[in-house]
Amino acid sequence: MKTNKLVKWLIAFALIFTVCIPLSKQAEAAQTLTATVNIKSGTLNVREKPSTSSKKVGSLKKGAKVTVYAKTKSGWSEIRYNKKKAFVATKYLTFISTQASYQQDPNKIYVYKYEDGLYTEKSNGKKYTHEYFGKGWLLWTTTMPDKTTYQWYLRETKDGLYTVHPDDPHTHNALIKYPVKVGYSWKIIYEGDVLNTYKITAVNKTVKTHAGTFKQVVEVTAEEGVKMYYAKNVGLIKTTYKGETTGELYQLKKK
Repeated sequence: MKTNKLVKWLIAFALIFTVCIPLSKQAEAAQTLTATVNIKSGTLNVREKPSTSSKKVGSLKKGAKVTVYAKTKSGWSEIRYNKKKAFVATKYLTFISTQASYQQDPNKIYVYKYEDGLYTEKSNGKKYTHEYFGKGWLLWTTTMPDKTTYQWYLRETKDGLYTVHPDDPHTHNALIKYPVKVGYSWKIIYEGDVLNTYKITAVNKTVKTHAGTFKQVVEVTAEEGVKMYYAKNVGLIKTTYKGETTGELYQLKKK
């Protein structure tokens, strides 16, 4: 496939964001982890600051589930206790291994910026059944700079994030495969022909876009030099070709 056709194909199947991100370029996407309290006896002290000498603001029982917003090098985890920032000792937490979601939020309207203008993406929030690939597909509509539109389906499973055109089963492909790990690769196929091979080439990138700066970003590389960047719990945030930006998140709006 010629490079320009590949780039256009990628644009047609591009995804955008799962959560509302501030539009400041200095904004950062927060990454969280889920953990349970794992102590032999008693309760786990909750501290105001990451120190054993800090004021105790509460306690957690064994088995309590917490959301961790950050971990310090000194062995503390930042949580929320009574809706306020607090800290617990990381060594007493067992982190729950879950696959992050890369599917955008159907309750939001997303805007991409490409060389030829702005592309707006919106879902009606309903799930549909595809004739060949079953239930659970969200319908998305993309409005291009010339105001023409096209529609596509999106579905996330334990195996990855998939897209397909409602009327063309040959377009069924994975945008990103799970579990996310460096070296994992898969084929992009159309009508039985292999168009490309995608490969996860990094899992901890920091990527800047017009809408914000994202950390712990996954880099997916295609054979022709196209790279796609996915943020945890956010989705696709940027595409490049040989180091040059071809598309990025520009704006995210409420419906």
